[in-house]
Amino acid sequence: MLKVLNKALVADLMNPLVFADGVDEILNRSFVFTGLSADFNTLTNATGTDNFADFRGGTNAMKLVGDAAGGNEAVNAVSPNTIVYAPVSVLHVKLKDVLKTAAKRWCRITVGNVDDNGGISFNVTDVEVGNTGSMFSSATIVALANDWVLLEMTLTLGGPDFTGNLTIGMADADNDASIDNSAPGNELGIHELTIHTVT
Repeated sequence: MLKVLNKALVADLMNPLVFADGVDEILNRSFVFTGLSADFNTLTNATGTDNFADFRGGTNAMKLVGDAAGGNEAVNAVSPNTIVYAPVSVLHVKLKDVLKTAAKRWCRITVGNVDDNGGISFNVTDVEVGNTGSMFSSATIVALANDWVLLEMTLTLGGPDFTGNLTIGMADADNDASIDNSAPGNELGIHELTIHTVT
């Protein structure tokens, strides 16, 4: 756990990161969601709230709110098709289950269409790793202050670089990609996403 926290909170993310396991990571892309970041400007069956309270007590996060009219549709925040992933990448993101109205609150992260096993799921409320697609590994979730959690996951493409979207979505306790009728209106905080290339 300590290694994960050190990797996420290192002061200078532009420098290569070298750890005891001998793995080098160099920052590829970084997003700080000050309001609705232009890098994640496509919302599906959702609305977004600017300047949401982040885990440090500032207002540099965004809040994804499920649309009550969405029914069973996926509730997602999607980046433009401009992220280039190396053959092995490590992703970090901080999330928060805002309302805690459901017994379990899941999120789902997918990368383009490279993982046909549905991406990777995390239980943000109970701090658990859920279903993991074949291209994701070494998944970890750690509790932070103010009910935020830090997610870390390794994406292995098994081939050359890939350019594609990154999707962060809400999912129900059944851990699938859709939102059940009882769930619209739930809220997910999103803050500080980084993507590192493993060299």
